[in-house]
Amino acid sequence: MSDPKAREEYDTQDSFDFSDFFKQRGAGPGGFGTGTYGQGFRSGFTHVDLSDIFGDIFGEGASMGGAETAYRGGPMPRKGRDVYYKMWVDFMDAIRGTRTEISLDHEVPCAVCGGTGVSPSGKWETCPDCGGSGRIQMAGLGIPVQQTCPTCHGTGRINTTPCAVCGGTGHQRKVERISVKIPPGVDNGSKIRLAGKGEPGLNGGPPGDLYIEVQLRPHPVFTRKGSDLYCKVPISIPEAVLGAKIEVPTIDGSVKMRIPPGTPNGKKFRLAGKGVKPLKGNKKGDQYVEVEVVIPKKVDERAKKLFEELSTLLPKVR
Repeated sequence: MSDPKAREEYDTQDSFDFSDFFKQRGAGPGGFGTGTYGQGFRSGFTHVDLSDIFGDIFGEGASMGGAETAYRGGPMPRKGRDVYYKMWVDFMDAIRGTRTEISLDHEVPCAVCGGTGVSPSGKWETCPDCGGSGRIQMAGLGIPVQQTCPTCHGTGRINTTPCAVCGGTGHQRKVERISVKIPPGVDNGSKIRLAGKGEPGLNGGPPGDLYIEVQLRPHPVFTRKGSDLYCKVPISIPEAVLGAKIEVPTIDGSVKMRIPPGTPNGKKFRLAGKGVKPLKGNKKGDQYVEVEVVIPKKVDERAKKLFEELSTLLPKVR
């Protein structure tokens, strides 16, 4: 430089070695290519994103170039968090379907400010530091580097009159009664989604969803595995030996079932189509009936004599 003063200013400027940043990103020796600022470059280097480099040097949200370059610092609209809730459902209600209500203690948009966070008598003000752009120019670097405005955090506006009820957050905690439709065929672990019933969104984003996980209450007669039902019914010794027709409970009412002669204890019988219609699909499951031969604990003298006589007529088992 021919100007002594300019030369002195150049020599006293702090320098920064970019090579470490290039090496960390897999860049090797070579020259700059023709890429635009913020979009990276090629030619000798592996593709490097200048926005990443300047973000590491100058902080989150820093970038090179003009307004057309995307930046990472500004708060984007974000969907609210999903809420998860476990609900006990009666065994028969899960099979047939029902409608019920739950009480949910969760965050909802503020009823006073409508979720804006601003007092009804106030309004959003343009950020005085960035002029509403959400970004500020970093001075003294010799290259155009922009950073997210630390005053408004990239929104371009500030809340000078926060809502007195929610404190400017835009949401408040509330116990809400929510109607829930239980579709026929739900089972243990089934999830029911209620769109928009989760936590409020951030920065104007949509609310999250509510997911209800079904837990079935035990039934005194039936157990369930998928679409199939299981139950146990008692039979007497004469019924097991001689055979009989007995009544068996089903979810649609009692039906007659034939017990063949010589039925052993624990024998299972299948009632086709007497199970549950699944949540997805039209084919009903089956019902499996296990018989339990009841041995009397006490018998009178006459019955005792009959059993003794019977024992001499029946074949020995050991």
